[in-house]
Amino acid sequence: MKLSKVNPAAIVPFFSFFLSTYAIPSRFSDARVRDGINKTITLCTALNFDGTCVDVPASDCVNLVGGLTGLNKEVSSAVVPERTNCTLFSNFGCLQMNPPDDDHDKISLPTGSYPNFFEITVQEAEPRDFNDMTSSFVCVDTS
Repeated sequence: MKLSKVNPAAIVPFFSFFLSTYAIPSRFSDARVRDGINKTITLCTALNFDGTCVDVPASDCVNLVGGLTGLNKEVSSAVVPERTNCTLFSNFGCLQMNPPDDDHDKISLPTGSYPNFFEITVQEAEPRDFNDMTSSFVCVDTS
């Protein structure tokens, strides 16, 4: 049997199609497909949703680096989408200090609008100041 030479340029589109069709999707993309929506958390650099506001996909740990560097240690207000709980961390990697300092390391925000990070009130707890502290966050679906 004689094998013919294959043009490498012809293989690239095939593999691109194959990988995009049959590759195992991430947990986040599975959730987006299952829910039929793209959940995003809105992060703003000023109080009352002023300044620069960015909609960021609500998913596994997101570090405020790269295109999100302008938000690092600058978040002053946020909107958490429905059926979602987001935990904001003062460190990269969604990590707490060792030993943990719950008053300064992280804050958990259920669905809702938070216009003033100087005084975040979650449920019945005392207001907390988490203004200009966020470096990473993680969100989970609560439905």
